[in-house]
Amino acid sequence: MQRLRASSWLHLLSLVFAFVFIGCGEHKAERTPPPIIDGTLDLRGWSFEHDGAVELSGQWHFAWKSFVSIAPWPELQEAMPLLLEVPRSWEGHEDALNFGGPIGLGYGTYALRILWDDEVPLAIINDGPQFAGTVEIY
Repeated sequence: MQRLRASSWLHLLSLVFAFVFIGCGEHKAERTPPPIIDGTLDLRGWSFEHDGAVELSGQWHFAWKSFVSIAPWPELQEAMPLLLEVPRSWEGHEDALNFGGPIGLGYGTYALRILWDDEVPLAIINDGPQFAGTVEIY
C-alpha cells in the first residue's frame, strides 16, 4: 500500500513537471505566412515576434534585359509584365522565352511590393546563394 502511494505521488509530480516545462517553452503561433501573389506580399497584421519570419518566395514581377527604375507600383507592373516564381532560375522559363528571354546568362530586374504596418520594423536578410546584383528598397 505504501509503495502504491509513493508511485502515485511520483506520477503526479511527473505530470506537474511536464505541464510546467511545456508551458515555459517558447511558443510560436502556427500561422501560415501570406503568399506572394502578383508581386505583392501583404504583411499587414503580421507579427514577426509571434508569427515568425517570412520567406520571400512566390510570384515576383520580372523584366528581362532591363534595369527598371523605381516608379509607382501600377507603372512597374506594366513595365514588368512577367511573373516568375522565386526562388527559381529564369533559364527556360516559358513566359520569358516568349519575350525573347533568358538562355541562362544575362540580367534583369525583379520587383516585389511588401505591404506592412508602419509601426513594425522590417528587416530583409539574404541567407541564400550569393550573386552579383544590386538591391534597392523604397
